[in-house]
Amino acid sequence: MTDKSPEKWKRSIQRLNRIQGQITALKAAIDQDQDCESLIIQTRAIEKAVSSLIAHIVENHVDYCMSSVCENETDTAISSFKRLIKLSLK
Repeated sequence: MTDKSPEKWKRSIQRLNRIQGQITALKAAIDQDQDCESLIIQTRAIEKAVSSLIAHIVENHVDYCMSSVCENETDTAISSFKRLIKLSLK
């Protein structure tokens, strides 16, 4: 992330902590020999959380870059690009 805003970093760290907790829970579920369906559900949740983190980081970068590059209709350009990123990462 190019923007060094502490609040943006804080949100990224919170997301990472949540993912770390999900991974710890998945490890415990494997150790407890839980059923495969449960393991897959937990793994998919981790996968979606990581995708969400990626989108968050890209959005922050886009905000930073586009706000310094675009002079006209910045909000429209940023919103449009964010939608594109979200769609491409689903």
